[in-house]
Amino acid sequence: MMRISILFVHLLCITSCGIYSFSGASVPKEVKTISIEYIPSKAPNAWSSTDRIFNQELKNKLVRESGLKVVDKNGDYEIRGAIVNYSLTPQTPTQGQFASAYRLDIGVQIEFKDNVTDKKMTWNEPMSSQEVFEGDIAGSEDQRITRISANIANSIFNKIFSTW
Repeated sequence: MMRISILFVHLLCITSCGIYSFSGASVPKEVKTISIEYIPSKAPNAWSSTDRIFNQELKNKLVRESGLKVVDKNGDYEIRGAIVNYSLTPQTPTQGQFASAYRLDIGVQIEFKDNVTDKKMTWNEPMSSQEVFEGDIAGSEDQRITRISANIANSIFNKIFSTW
């Protein structure tokens, strides 16, 4: 009986701090919605689908992992920003005129605002990720952008929701 009581008190403490999930996210109970402004690409020479892929990956991550409802404007949490860097650089020189490996870098500037909790947290930070690959990027650019975007979305999610 004593063990059950201790377990009950422990569970009560966890739930009183907010909603807990196994993703490591801690969503305050007063936060129900999130608004994500479309994040445009302002990076010169970016692949045409970069912004579409990034926005989809970000929304997927936030909806799937946080359980918050996405609204168009005035969410309890607000996210906006821009894709500011898109670069493809050679990594390993060869004797010919072409490199055998390349690195694709994508960088975003993200602004976050908490409109409802006591903390009223706000931040504006650059976030980036990259992928090194061999061969030509032709035909695989969307897949590479998707993986890089998922990494950045994960960083954004962790910055907002992690309590570690």
